[in-house]
Amino acid sequence: MSTVYVDPLFRAMSPDRQARKVGSRNCHMWCHMWSADVAALHAMALKIGLKREWFQDRRDFPHYDLTPGRRMLALARGAVEMSLRDWIRQHRKFTAEVVR
Repeated sequence: MSTVYVDPLFRAMSPDRQARKVGSRNCHMWCHMWSADVAALHAMALKIGLKREWFQDRRDFPHYDLTPGRRMLALARGAVEMSLRDWIRQHRKFTAEVVR
């Protein structure tokens, strides 16, 4: 199974009403959960009790947003903590090496 990643928690206010409601329960702290393998990402989401409808299918960054509690569950079930910036840097380096 491919690696699933979570980044550190950050504070964010959403314009979405439901997201603001959920965010108010956790001081508006969130993180992202992603993987280069979307099937692995969905499998992890299922393990930690996320609904598929919460998946953000963005072409440039398919991911789920996690609350602090779900983040802890993801880490307990094998997700790896990494900043998104570091992941992008590593991914670019790997892609450049493959192209050579």
